[in-house]
Amino acid sequence: MKRPQPWLLLVLALGFGTAAAYLALSYIRNQTTPLLSAEAPRGQVILAMKDLPVGTVVGEQDVRTVEWPGDAIPPGFLSVPEEVVGRGVITPVKLNEPLLEGKLAPRGAGGGLPTIITEGMRALSVRVDDVIAVAGFVIPGTRVDVLLTKNVNGQNITRAILQNVQILAAGQSIQTDAEGKPVTVAVITVLCRQSRPRC
Repeated sequence: MKRPQPWLLLVLALGFGTAAAYLALSYIRNQTTPLLSAEAPRGQVILAMKDLPVGTVVGEQDVRTVEWPGDAIPPGFLSVPEEVVGRGVITPVKLNEPLLEGKLAPRGAGGGLPTIITEGMRALSVRVDDVIAVAGFVIPGTRVDVLLTKNVNGQNITRAILQNVQILAAGQSIQTDAEGKPVTVAVITVLCRQSRPRC
């Protein structure tokens, strides 16, 4: 039996390879074209131009507007600067993070401590010293118990009057120190429920 010529095998191999590559490319194009043509509409989202700590009142220079894929817009997004400028931040916002409705106080609430006191809650200030304030490590965001010690018939009796309450402010600061340094203050402010007797 006569063997086929080597050049003929080479030509056939190149032909079949080219045909396979063409078919594969056509298949891929047919699969990706619908995805490209069905690209979701884009919307506008407001992003923070810098880190915005709790209590900050948002200014025009603090935000920018960007285009955002329509199918990936986060819930509660805000699309125009007028919706955020002048409102207080109630949750820390990082650089380039979307400003969502849930991160901002209602319009007219201002900034500072009032923005983080939610409905049904009250702020209560308590005088402290280095021992009570755990050597200055009780800072905003910490959760503590408030104890009352009194002398009854010659015996000191201690009871918890507030349990697992959040520190809103240490002195006049409502910001958490990112480095965790102790802060010596004379007063701390805790967040309590409006109803009694529990906080």
